[in-house]
Amino acid sequence: MMCNKYFFDTEANNDINIRIKAIEFAISLAKKDATISRIVLYLTSKNSTGWFRNIFDNSFIKKLFKGYQLKEPKVLIKIETLITYKRSPGCSDVVIAFGTRTKELCELEDIHSVKYIISIPWLKSETNEWIQSRNVINAETNKKNSIRLPSLIVRIALEQLTTIINLSTGITHPMDNEAAKKYIRALYRYEKEPLEGLVVEAYLVNNLNWKAQDARQVRDLVDRLNNGKNFQGGSTTSLCSLYRRWEELASE
Repeated sequence: MMCNKYFFDTEANNDINIRIKAIEFAISLAKKDATISRIVLYLTSKNSTGWFRNIFDNSFIKKLFKGYQLKEPKVLIKIETLITYKRSPGCSDVVIAFGTRTKELCELEDIHSVKYIISIPWLKSETNEWIQSRNVINAETNKKNSIRLPSLIVRIALEQLTTIINLSTGITHPMDNEAAKKYIRALYRYEKEPLEGLVVEAYLVNNLNWKAQDARQVRDLVDRLNNGKNFQGGSTTSLCSLYRRWEELASE
């Protein structure tokens, strides 16, 4: 399931109004979307309930760990953590992620029951990469973050790669893994513009519907080469002819 992504431009858990706005925003999404069954208050640990200080009393927070049924909209609001939150068949969730980092936000994207993510960072620097590489909307201004696209040739190569691998398993199959490595080697060697791992990852997720963890594996290949390292696999034969074919497609 492709999820809709939002963020609040804040940090350090020092603005109670933002936290209240985020919960109200989640409720408004649930009212508009009849498929939503839960609002998940997602914490890094069960001891991170300080996010709810001066919003809920301690007795109500304890209830939220078990789940509290709202009357309007008719959804369950529940506290979950990095450890407890799992894919729930039949559920469709709005997740407010309190204090989570890019890594955790990307993991949330791959959970099928997550339909909306609302990020409230602890530190902006810990979510900047997620905001810069996803079609994330500022929940207060409704402005979508602009994502830089890779060059036309890189886009053609990634689109071609997407057609030949099994998207449900990413590049875990040996043949798919080999293809991804060969494509990245060809782009790294012959592409005139610098090949950037984050830009590649963003295009795979936002435009080609890759799972976040699979796109990250492709990005890691790019980053290794950019850092002067290598990786095993990925045939080095016919790289030039492969790249020339992409050039021909780009010129059509």
